[in-house]
Amino acid sequence: MMEKNESLEAEQEMESRQASDEDGLDKKSGLSLRLWMILGGSLLICLLAAAAGFYLMKSKKAAPPSPKTALVNSITSLTRPIPSPDKREVLDFLIAYQVEGRETVTALRMEARFQNLERYARFKKNTVVFRQTVYNFLLGQNAAYNTVKSWDSVFAKNLLDYLRANLPGSCPDKIRLTQVENL
Repeated sequence: MMEKNESLEAEQEMESRQASDEDGLDKKSGLSLRLWMILGGSLLICLLAAAAGFYLMKSKKAAPPSPKTALVNSITSLTRPIPSPDKREVLDFLIAYQVEGRETVTALRMEARFQNLERYARFKKNTVVFRQTVYNFLLGQNAAYNTVKSWDSVFAKNLLDYLRANLPGSCPDKIRLTQVENL
């Protein structure tokens, strides 16, 4: 009987080992299944985040440019040269007049502005001829009462037209009377 008991105990022990082995396998397979699910879920989340990032980057490239970007693009793509600033010359004249029976010497200062560099170069080359032409014009004028207002109207209306007719190659674009002084 002892043998039977021993064999029965051995069988029971084997069964319990098999049951524990099956429980161990179930536990191991349960753990590996959970691990695979966690890894798969993490991988899915990473793929979704990457896809969203690519979509956002692509949508930013396709968006219309902001006003600041448009301004920078228009500045960097100039197709014509930038105009140079005006060239200015200041000329002084002394004119002797008779006003109401008295002889008066008047000092006039004018400013000539040139936008065309060729005409400015010709002016610089022929400054004496230019000054003589202006002086002859001023001697022929009859500025009423020898006032700033009367001289200003002579300069503004007549002198520029006179210079365009007589010195077209060195005529300034603008002339302005800056000072009138009776000496």
